[in-house]
Amino acid sequence: MEEDNKYENLESIYTNIDNYNNLPRVQERSCLDTEVQKRGCEAASEGRQACSGKPAAVCLGLLCVLLLAVIIGLWIKHDAGRDQLQSSYDNMTKERDQLQSSYDNMTKERDQLLDINNNLTLERDQLQSSYDDLTMERDAFQQKLELLTGERNQLQRDYDNMTKERDQLQSSYDNMTKERDQLQSSYDNMTKERDQLLDINNNLTLERDQLQSSYDNLTMERDAIQQKLEMCFKGWRKFGSSYYYFSNGRKNWAESRQYCREMGADLLIINSREEQEFIKEVNIDAWIGLSDAQTEGIWKWVDGSPLTTVYWSTGEPNGAHKDEDCAVNEVVSLSTWNDIPCSSEAGWICEL
Repeated sequence: MEEDNKYENLESIYTNIDNYNNLPRVQERSCLDTEVQKRGCEAASEGRQACSGKPAAVCLGLLCVLLLAVIIGLWIKHDAGRDQLQSSYDNMTKERDQLQSSYDNMTKERDQLLDINNNLTLERDQLQSSYDDLTMERDAFQQKLELLTGERNQLQRDYDNMTKERDQLQSSYDNMTKERDQLQSSYDNMTKERDQLLDINNNLTLERDQLQSSYDNLTMERDAIQQKLEMCFKGWRKFGSSYYYFSNGRKNWAESRQYCREMGADLLIINSREEQEFIKEVNIDAWIGLSDAQTEGIWKWVDGSPLTTVYWSTGEPNGAHKDEDCAVNEVVSLSTWNDIPCSSEAGWICEL
């Protein structure tokens, strides 16, 4: 708007200048001549009033000459100023025309810019609407992006964990593959062994059947022999899996052992506390199969086994008398063993 007001003011100035320049030059000169004449008449009237006669005429002539010189000077000055104004007017006319042309061009440009501005305003409104829609879509996508980012991070963690598990499983798979191969080899070997064992088992089954038959026959024979033994072992007592014979007479250690051996047995060997308690209940002093006759101080049973469990009386064995190399079980308490000379006489206990 300021630009339009500026152009309107310039146009008004140029219009006034045109109206001034369009006045006829004759009118300008007639006005100038009239003014000069008016001034000359006024001067002449004044001269007539001031002087009369010839001196007055001379003065009047001088005044006229002077006045004419002044008028000529003013005229020359006026022409010079007019030429300058005319030159300025021409220059300003050109500038006005240029400005008018610029104004017209700028008016067209303004109109074009107004049209462009209107179009841009519509486009701006459309773009603003699109921008608002896109902003809403952006916010929605931003929320979706955040959700997807969280899901992606979770999936990344799951992927890392699954990668570790996969590597562990791969390692386990490789180990299991090796184990499988080893097991396959073992299986093949065991299959061969199984086939061999099946053959052996078949053979053993035949042998088992034969042995079962033999066992049944032996069982029948054992039962028959058991009946015969019970008939033979009258006076023997059974404890656990063994039979025990408790003598009524008295003999030395060697004779007692010989007696037992003639019956297919030997002097008693005590292997447990229960067995020691069993013979204590019989309540007799009797030889047992324990001696250090071969090496003094090293007691052994008659089967050659070393002594491990002992039931010596307090202070025994002490070797108080010469050649106390044989052991006797005395009826006093649980710990009743005593060492006495093998030539002494005592009862005896045989074990079968």
